[in-house]
Amino acid sequence: GFSALTDKMDTEEIAELMNQSYSILENCISHHGGIITESMGGLAMAIFGAPRALEDAPHRALNAAMEIKMKIREFSEDKQIPISLKTHTGINTGTVITGKGSGSRKESCAVSGDTVSLTSHLHAYASNDEILVSESTCRMVGDFFIFNDLGFINIKGSEQPVQIYNLTGPGLARNRVAASLSKGLTPFKGRSMEIAQMTESYKKTVIGEGQVTGIIGEPGMGKSRLVLEFIRTLPPGEFIYLEGSCQHSGETIPYLPIMEIIRDYMELKDGDSESAARDKITAKICSLQNLSEKIIPPVYELLSLKIEDKSYSDMDSRERRDKVFESIRLLLAAASRIKPVIIAVDDLHWIDNTSEEFLGFLINSIT
Repeated sequence: GFSALTDKMDTEEIAELMNQSYSILENCISHHGGIITESMGGLAMAIFGAPRALEDAPHRALNAAMEIKMKIREFSEDKQIPISLKTHTGINTGTVITGKGSGSRKESCAVSGDTVSLTSHLHAYASNDEILVSESTCRMVGDFFIFNDLGFINIKGSEQPVQIYNLTGPGLARNRVAASLSKGLTPFKGRSMEIAQMTESYKKTVIGEGQVTGIIGEPGMGKSRLVLEFIRTLPPGEFIYLEGSCQHSGETIPYLPIMEIIRDYMELKDGDSESAARDKITAKICSLQNLSEKIIPPVYELLSLKIEDKSYSDMDSRERRDKVFESIRLLLAAASRIKPVIIAVDDLHWIDNTSEEFLGFLINSIT
């Protein structure tokens, strides 16, 4: 994209555009737990799952790619660039050779190997705004994303044709259990006592007595499945179910599970533009009774949207934090006056400090 601008913009202007575009890439990648290992001109390579392992590295890479594509498009439109900037992305999953990187960051690392080579070929093969994904990545993420099968292509250095897919958007599955539903779950047996306890808590919630339930167990014991089976016992349409997850590398990302919960309630999608997201949020808030529009700027801040309210922007960080806490509490309280609200937060052992403080604030307000 940048080379095509040399006849239409000054060198200094192009350099500034490149710096701003790189900042978008860096922010999106770090937000999803990745690090940039190499960059040159308009090219950047990132890795997810090294030097620190991540169990959901492919998911993070795909979400980062979709966010980059959307934000670069918005940036290009906002700046009214003569030639619209486009992204070309290749994503692959596999074993890599890692070494110490030359960057200044603590986690900087260099990667090489056949996995990296195929990723580079996918990037080169990608058309404008296309996210090409290898078969290994597609297989690992299952129903969390939607792909178009593009068939096989011949890659230099590979004896066999390589199957590739085009990532078109997020799937309907929101967690591992939901992703398994389309394939069929094994019969659910036992846990009747736990289901009964959760049902009793729900009945108290229906009559206005806020409840908190903790589910503790080793990984793989079926905590998420237990929540799913409990939800399935309730009358459809009688309640609002919202879910957020803490992540292994998310301890440094403030509000991470709370953002997921509010995005869920606002019905925001990963492909939504900023203007579309703002419209959805405003419409949802205005549809709730006894809820002031003054909570809109704090919600925008929570979801990293542009804030146009100068009086709010001029507040110090502590004041804005308090406004966010109170605004989300008011939002959830207003929603609960329509239907009971069930909020599930998964993997609490990885929760960030700000989210932990907010949950404490919320629990104190309802119990």
